[in-house]
Amino acid sequence: MLGSVAPAIVPSSVFGAAAPSNRVHLAAFGVGGRGTADTSGINAHPDARFLAVCDCYESRREAKRRQWNKLYGGDYVKAYSNPWEVLERKDIDAVVIATPDHWHTPLAIAAIRAGKDVYVEKPLSVAMKWSWRLRDEMQGKGRILQYGTSSARARISATPASWCATATSARCRGLTPGVRISRSNMASLAAKRRSRFTAMVPCGRSRARGPEL
Repeated sequence: MLGSVAPAIVPSSVFGAAAPSNRVHLAAFGVGGRGTADTSGINAHPDARFLAVCDCYESRREAKRRQWNKLYGGDYVKAYSNPWEVLERKDIDAVVIATPDHWHTPLAIAAIRAGKDVYVEKPLSVAMKWSWRLRDEMQGKGRILQYGTSSARARISATPASWCATATSARCRGLTPGVRISRSNMASLAAKRRSRFTAMVPCGRSRARGPEL
């Protein structure tokens, strides 16, 4: 004789705001000092969870994978060395980019094309044409993009945690608001970094300027 059978579908109201269907699933690109600070703020939200961590240093990505799995109480997080593999995942809603500067715009563009929301660290880019390219890619996509400029934070509290809350709210309400990329902010960011950008050193191994856009 069969006993009572539990329902296969549980309403989100049972779990509240942190229901699995409402949770924002994220990937982190770059988990050094800046990336650690950004992801720590996001992990303070019960309705956000990192499913992927990508860093060129194996020690960093594996340390974060273990740390976050312990935090979440399960084997949820996978470590990657290849960002393109991360962006192919359909269960990733948004990405946090805290890589070396020359990878900010290329990864942001790739994430937007893959249908992800984006938080990207300053500087937004290392060349003005990269900034315009990113702005063009945002047009009509309906994605959320925020970059962490100090001046913007002072005006609108643009922290990774607040961005995550915005993304979570939009997801739960079925919205996909866009964030306008300011011409003046992009110009100032590019000008500040242009003189410093002669060559970058990813992982301390090879000198490179990053990919052509």
